[in-house]
Amino acid sequence: MKAHFYFLNHSAFRFIGVPLPQCFIELDDKLDAIFKDFGGALRHPSVKLAGNVCRRMADIELYALIISQLQNDKDIWKASIITGSLLVAYFGACKSFLDSISITLNTLFNLALSNREQDFGKRKFWKVLQNQAPTAYSRYVPFQSFFKEIILWREAAIHRITPLVVVHTPTDPPKAPREQMVLKMVAQPEPDFGDVMKSHNDFKWIDPLGLHNQWHSTFITLCNNICNDIRERT
Repeated sequence: MKAHFYFLNHSAFRFIGVPLPQCFIELDDKLDAIFKDFGGALRHPSVKLAGNVCRRMADIELYALIISQLQNDKDIWKASIITGSLLVAYFGACKSFLDSISITLNTLFNLALSNREQDFGKRKFWKVLQNQAPTAYSRYVPFQSFFKEIILWREAAIHRITPLVVVHTPTDPPKAPREQMVLKMVAQPEPDFGDVMKSHNDFKWIDPLGLHNQWHSTFITLCNNICNDIRERT
């Protein structure tokens, strides 16, 4: 019976029109051959773990979609404020996605780490993974710099400063037509607002979804990796 784990916990993939990554569909085919009834599927750890990863990936896609749609809002000044707030949620969703994978690895490979230790940002996680599951370690350790970048942005956005999103225009804002106005984000965590306003051109500016566009293919690769791990360990 189909596990349908991508519907588990009401994944946003059901509503946002973003294609479900193929690896989840292929994993569902594998799980389909195992379970005889829907209740049994929902109780199995592999289905719960896969559902959690899928839900977290859907959250990333959801926030990215809303941010993208907001860029065309008639009131771009409102959009700049709301985009900053949504980016806080977006970076939180990215870290939650990483956590769902580290939690899955902890369960699949019996790492016996505490809740706080099941984190790609913790040294102990990597040490235990390397000792107890060296093959898995070799697959995930190449992503360490990627994990650090996401954690850096998430920590800054959640705990310190909202990402700075500003309206950019070719002329004075009151005179610029809406179609010439765009939103740009300072391409660094924890920007000092005073410094940015004083030396605007000294900072690198990117599209509010610039990091998402850069990260997205890696998110999909990680989905593929963890789906393979779940399939092989189930």
